[in-house]
Amino acid sequence: MPSGIIPPFQIVGAARDGEGHIARLINFTPDLGAPDGPGNIPSLSDVTITISRQDLVPIQANDISVLPLLTQLDPTGYILQVWFNVPSGLPYFTGLTSITYVVTFNIQTTASGQGYKRDGLLVASSLLG
Repeated sequence: MPSGIIPPFQIVGAARDGEGHIARLINFTPDLGAPDGPGNIPSLSDVTITISRQDLVPIQANDISVLPLLTQLDPTGYILQVWFNVPSGLPYFTGLTSITYVVTFNIQTTASGQGYKRDGLLVASSLLG
């Protein structure tokens, strides 16, 4: 019997240590725009984006962060352009060269009046050269 848990999706485009401000497109059309979907996102004010580490280590000042004031919603209401700050010197565990972040998208109210929440995974890696 299915558990009802929706696995997180992979955010396309890994982040590199020290990249600064980066944007990633998050396309919710397949879910929100499906025939039985809850409809588009009416406004950015309906969206909350949070970030945590998959390894459950608390977020520190030198971790990746969301830049909410730069986030944009396309005219269809299905695609978000989300901006992140990727500082130099991400806090890797000893011997590791990547960190996986869980980015949670919480849409309080879609066009049909429903709520919608999904998690995406953003991988950050150290520079290799």
